[in-house]
Amino acid sequence: MRVKKSLSDTLRANDQAIRNLAAMTGKPVPPELLNNLPPKQVRAAAKYEGSESEVQAACIQQLRAHPQVIMCLRMNSGAAEWETPKGDLVPIFFHRWIKAPEDMLMVDLFGFMHEAGDVFGVRSRKIPFAIECKESQWRPALGTGAKLGERNPLFIKEKKQWAFIQFIKSIGGVGGFVTSDLQAQAIIEERN
Repeated sequence: MRVKKSLSDTLRANDQAIRNLAAMTGKPVPPELLNNLPPKQVRAAAKYEGSESEVQAACIQQLRAHPQVIMCLRMNSGAAEWETPKGDLVPIFFHRWIKAPEDMLMVDLFGFMHEAGDVFGVRSRKIPFAIECKESQWRPALGTGAKLGERNPLFIKEKKQWAFIQFIKSIGGVGGFVTSDLQAQAIIEERN
Protein backbone atom coordinates (compact mmCIF):
# COMPACT_ATOMS: atom_id res chain seq x y z
CA MET A 1 0.00 0.00 0.00
CA ARG A 2 1.43 3.31 -1.06
CA VAL A 3 1.17 6.88 0.05
CA LYS A 4 0.16 9.39 -2.63
CA LYS A 5 3.19 11.01 -4.30
CA SER A 6 3.78 14.69 -3.71
CA LEU A 7 3.09 17.11 -6.57
CA SER A 8 6.83 17.74 -6.98
CA ASP A 9 7.54 14.00 -7.26
CA THR A 10 4.74 13.62 -9.82
CA LEU A 11 6.06 16.52 -11.89
CA ARG A 12 9.59 15.09 -11.78
CA ALA A 13 8.26 11.69 -12.94
CA ASN A 14 6.36 13.40 -15.79
CA ASP A 15 9.51 15.26 -16.87
CA GLN A 16 11.46 12.00 -16.90
CA ALA A 17 8.74 10.27 -18.94
CA ILE A 18 8.80 13.14 -21.51
CA ARG A 19 12.61 12.91 -21.74
CA ASN A 20 12.43 9.12 -22.18
CA LEU A 21 9.77 9.45 -24.91
CA ALA A 22 11.88 12.06 -26.72
CA ALA A 23 14.96 9.82 -26.48
CA MET A 24 13.00 6.84 -27.89
CA THR A 25 11.69 8.85 -30.84
CA GLY A 26 14.94 10.70 -31.43
CA LYS A 27 13.20 14.07 -31.30
CA PRO A 28 14.14 17.05 -29.12
CA VAL A 29 12.14 17.73 -25.97
CA PRO A 30 9.86 20.77 -26.37
CA PRO A 31 10.96 23.04 -23.48
CA GLU A 32 7.39 24.17 -22.74
CA LEU A 33 6.47 20.59 -21.75
CA LEU A 34 9.04 20.35 -18.97
CA ASN A 35 8.50 21.58 -15.43
CA ASN A 36 12.28 21.83 -14.87
CA LEU A 37 12.20 21.03 -11.16
CA PRO A 38 15.57 20.52 -9.47
CA PRO A 39 16.43 16.88 -8.61
CA LYS A 40 14.95 15.62 -5.38
CA GLN A 41 17.41 15.95 -2.54
CA VAL A 42 17.97 12.84 -0.49
CA ARG A 43 17.80 13.72 3.17
CA ALA A 44 20.92 12.83 5.09
CA ALA A 45 20.98 11.88 8.74
CA ALA A 46 20.92 14.85 11.08
CA LYS A 47 24.27 15.70 12.62
CA TYR A 48 24.19 15.73 16.39
CA GLU A 49 26.41 14.80 19.27
CA GLY A 50 24.01 12.12 20.33
CA SER A 51 22.27 13.30 23.49
CA GLU A 52 18.69 12.11 23.90
CA SER A 53 17.31 15.64 23.47
CA GLU A 54 19.20 16.06 20.18
CA VAL A 55 17.91 12.70 18.93
CA GLN A 56 14.37 13.74 19.93
CA ALA A 57 14.70 17.07 18.09
CA ALA A 58 15.92 15.32 14.93
CA CYS A 59 13.12 12.73 15.15
CA ILE A 60 10.50 15.43 15.66
CA GLN A 61 11.79 17.28 12.59
CA GLN A 62 11.71 14.02 10.59
CA LEU A 63 8.17 13.10 11.68
CA ARG A 64 6.88 16.64 11.13
CA ALA A 65 7.95 16.48 7.47
CA HIS A 66 6.98 12.85 6.80
CA PRO A 67 3.96 12.64 4.44
CA GLN A 68 2.49 9.56 6.15
CA VAL A 69 2.37 11.09 9.63
CA ILE A 70 -1.04 12.58 10.43
CA MET A 71 -0.29 13.67 13.98
CA CYS A 72 2.51 13.23 16.47
CA LEU A 73 2.62 14.12 20.16
CA ARG A 74 5.76 14.74 22.17
CA MET A 75 5.01 13.17 25.51
CA ASN A 76 7.04 14.65 28.35
CA SER A 77 7.22 13.02 31.74
CA GLY A 78 9.64 13.22 34.59
CA ALA A 79 11.56 16.17 33.14
CA ALA A 80 10.50 18.44 35.98
CA GLU A 81 10.21 17.74 39.68
CA TRP A 82 8.31 19.19 42.60
CA GLU A 83 9.05 18.96 46.29
CA THR A 84 6.53 17.21 48.55
CA PRO A 85 5.75 18.55 52.04
CA LYS A 86 8.13 15.85 53.37
CA GLY A 87 10.96 17.26 51.23
CA ASP A 88 11.01 14.45 48.64
CA LEU A 89 11.52 15.33 44.99
CA VAL A 90 8.83 13.71 42.83
CA PRO A 91 8.79 13.76 39.00
CA ILE A 92 5.93 15.60 37.31
CA PHE A 93 4.00 13.56 34.75
CA PHE A 94 2.03 15.40 32.09
CA HIS A 95 -0.26 12.45 31.46
CA ARG A 96 -2.09 9.98 33.66
CA TRP A 97 -2.88 6.34 32.97
CA ILE A 98 -6.52 5.52 33.60
CA LYS A 99 -6.34 1.89 32.49
CA ALA A 100 -3.58 -0.25 30.97
CA PRO A 101 -3.12 -3.99 30.49
CA GLU A 102 0.15 -3.83 32.48
CA ASP A 103 2.51 -1.34 34.11
CA MET A 104 3.66 0.92 31.26
CA LEU A 105 5.49 4.18 30.63
CA MET A 106 4.54 6.53 27.82
CA VAL A 107 7.23 6.85 25.15
CA ASP A 108 8.67 10.14 23.81
CA LEU A 109 6.73 10.28 20.54
CA PHE A 110 3.25 8.92 19.90
CA GLY A 111 0.97 9.48 16.94
CA PHE A 112 -0.93 8.17 13.96
CA MET A 113 -0.01 7.69 10.33
CA HIS A 114 -1.87 6.85 7.12
CA GLU A 115 -2.05 3.45 5.58
CA ALA A 116 -3.83 3.24 2.23
CA GLY A 117 -7.11 1.38 2.72
CA ASP A 118 -7.70 0.34 -0.89
CA VAL A 119 -6.13 0.39 -4.35
CA PHE A 120 -7.23 3.95 -5.11
CA GLY A 121 -6.45 5.42 -1.68
CA VAL A 122 -10.04 6.65 -1.27
CA ARG A 123 -10.24 5.40 2.30
CA SER A 124 -7.35 5.48 4.69
CA ARG A 125 -6.71 3.46 7.83
CA LYS A 126 -4.95 5.19 10.71
CA ILE A 127 -1.99 3.29 12.20
CA PRO A 128 -0.65 4.20 15.66
CA PHE A 129 3.07 4.52 16.29
CA ALA A 130 5.19 4.78 19.43
CA ILE A 131 8.83 5.84 19.34
CA GLU A 132 11.15 6.09 22.33
CA CYS A 133 14.26 8.20 21.62
CA LYS A 134 17.56 7.26 23.26
CA GLU A 135 21.03 8.81 23.10
CA SER A 136 23.10 7.70 20.12
CA GLN A 137 25.39 5.45 22.22
CA TRP A 138 22.45 3.77 23.99
CA ARG A 139 22.45 0.03 24.67
CA PRO A 140 19.35 -1.63 26.12
CA ALA A 141 19.36 -2.29 29.86
CA LEU A 142 16.80 -5.03 29.23
CA GLY A 143 19.57 -7.46 28.36
CA THR A 144 21.99 -6.60 31.19
CA GLY A 145 21.70 -10.00 32.86
CA ALA A 146 20.98 -11.18 36.37
CA LYS A 147 23.63 -9.09 38.16
CA LEU A 148 21.72 -5.82 37.83
CA GLY A 149 18.38 -7.56 37.71
CA GLU A 150 15.03 -5.92 38.06
CA ARG A 151 16.26 -3.44 40.68
CA ASN A 152 18.20 -1.50 38.02
CA PRO A 153 16.17 1.72 37.45
CA LEU A 154 17.07 1.70 33.75
CA PHE A 155 15.81 -1.87 33.42
CA ILE A 156 12.50 -0.96 35.07
CA LYS A 157 12.00 2.15 32.94
CA GLU A 158 12.87 0.47 29.64
CA LYS A 159 10.72 -2.56 30.50
CA LYS A 160 7.70 -0.28 30.99
CA GLN A 161 8.47 1.64 27.79
CA TRP A 162 8.88 -1.63 25.91
CA ALA A 163 5.50 -2.80 27.28
CA PHE A 164 3.85 0.28 25.76
CA ILE A 165 5.59 -0.25 22.40
CA GLN A 166 4.53 -3.92 22.39
CA PHE A 167 0.94 -2.90 23.16
CA ILE A 168 0.93 -0.51 20.17
CA LYS A 169 2.29 -3.31 17.97
CA SER A 170 -0.35 -5.73 19.30
CA ILE A 171 -3.12 -3.46 17.98
CA GLY A 172 -1.57 -3.20 14.53
CA GLY A 173 0.78 -0.27 15.05
CA VAL A 174 4.52 0.15 14.77
CA GLY A 175 7.16 1.30 17.21
CA GLY A 176 10.52 0.85 18.81
CA PHE A 177 13.53 2.40 20.48
CA VAL A 178 15.57 4.71 18.20
CA THR A 179 18.96 6.38 18.41
CA SER A 180 18.60 8.47 15.22
CA ASP A 181 16.00 10.19 13.07
CA LEU A 182 16.60 7.70 10.24
CA GLN A 183 15.62 4.85 12.57
CA ALA A 184 12.39 6.72 13.33
CA GLN A 185 11.76 7.08 9.59
CA ALA A 186 12.37 3.34 9.11
CA ILE A 187 9.79 2.54 11.81
CA ILE A 188 7.18 4.71 10.08
CA GLU A 189 7.93 3.20 6.67
CA GLU A 190 8.02 -0.45 7.79
CA ARG A 191 4.30 -0.79 6.99
CA ASN A 192 4.80 -0.05 3.25
